Amino acid sequence: MTKEGWIECTLDELVSQQGLFSDGDWVEKKDQEIDGEVRLIQLADIGDGFFRDKSNKRVTHKWAIENNCSFLKTGDILIARMPDPLGRATIFPLEGEEKYITAVDVAILRTSNIYINQNYLLHLINSPSIRNQIDKLKSGTTRKRISRKNLNKIPFQIASPPEQCAIVSKIEELFSDLDKGIADLKKAQDQLKVYRQAVLKKAFEGELTKSWRDSKELNSDWTTYTFAEITESLKRGPFGGDLKKSFFVENGYAVYEQQHAINNDFTTIRYHIDQERYDKLKACNVGPGDYIVSCSGTMGKIARLPKGSPNGVINQALLRIRINESIISHEYFLEYFRSALFQRKILKDSRGSGMQNMAGIKEIKPIRIKVPTLLEQSQIIKEIESRLSICNKVEISITESLEKAEVLRQSILKKAFEGNLLSPQEIEKCKTAPDYEPAAALLAKIKSEKK
Repeated sequence: MTKEGWIECTLDELVSQQGLFSDGDWVEKKDQEIDGEVRLIQLADIGDGFFRDKSNKRVTHKWAIENNCSFLKTGDILIARMPDPLGRATIFPLEGEEKYITAVDVAILRTSNIYINQNYLLHLINSPSIRNQIDKLKSGTTRKRISRKNLNKIPFQIASPPEQCAIVSKIEELFSDLDKGIADLKKAQDQLKVYRQAVLKKAFEGELTKSWRDSKELNSDWTTYTFAEITESLKRGPFGGDLKKSFFVENGYAVYEQQHAINNDFTTIRYHIDQERYDKLKACNVGPGDYIVSCSGTMGKIARLPKGSPNGVINQALLRIRINESIISHEYFLEYFRSALFQRKILKDSRGSGMQNMAGIKEIKPIRIKVPTLLEQSQIIKEIESRLSICNKVEISITESLEKAEVLRQSILKKAFEGNLLSPQEIEKCKTAPDYEPAAALLAKIKSEKK
């Protein structure tokens, strides 16, 4: 239902004769030049309401002119026609004439009229109601997308100019308060990470158990081992053609991937292999109790396969570890491996020009580690848990609060474009403004100017 004085219209109808509503330009890799004068703005630059400024692809000005490219202007609204999320929009903030173009999967919206507040339109595009309609009109099999033609099918609720300004002002005031709260939460989150690492550092230097050792009159000397000595087995996943997708079957032995180590989540197994392939990859077999470590990109993340996990193999992006339980306990090993103290040791020799890879087994095996007795290891874990249990609860609380903040942001946008964000007094004030007129009159003016 359209609010009094508002009108429902498409994006095309809001664009003046001097405006633009089009897709970006088709730019292939062969068209790009490192030293080109024109930067190509890509999907990676389009944040959900903010500009990310990540890409650095370029073309020459000559190529852009010859191919009739649409140069971006400061204040243009850029709409991502691919996820994630689909349909997210930002205002283009960079300055410069004929300095920027954008990729074909980004739509350019430039209304170029005085009747539409660009920030109003930006918040409206990013609101839950429009996002839901975009979701209904998406297409594609592997990666979903929204065509510009379908974007133009969506009805947009447009208020009068004074209401547009008042709504934007109210949204940005509420968002500013919300952002301050989020910043405080993230700061607290960072402080907890620092505290956690400080606790672990003291734990693995023996400081947390010093009084415990003294009370039991135990020797304070720790034994130095190499990483090879505290592990019974270190094995990287198979490279080359030993584990190709053509070997995968519907049911069989699990193929463990990097996401399992990164997320510590084994609920979903995407790929399987048969008995013959499993037997051929015997050296890379894993099962419950084994550790897997991510070795490329997001490096050094470790997880232990829980009881009941299916037997399987690791892929090339994983390292399997089996520990020597006569030297080190599982609890102590896991905490030590995840500590910044140890992570620095295994990541300092990472290599690769594009995708970074963790140091190889040859570099990891000689790493020297001071290890206490199994009895003291158990006490160290108790000391860590006693200090970090409250820390963990606070972290959970912060995470939940951050999730609620995002829900609140969407709630603000929902109320705004249902016409429920402004109070009756604020709406009445808008109607007495000198430039007030119903949105239908504005649309008529835009149409008239186009003719």
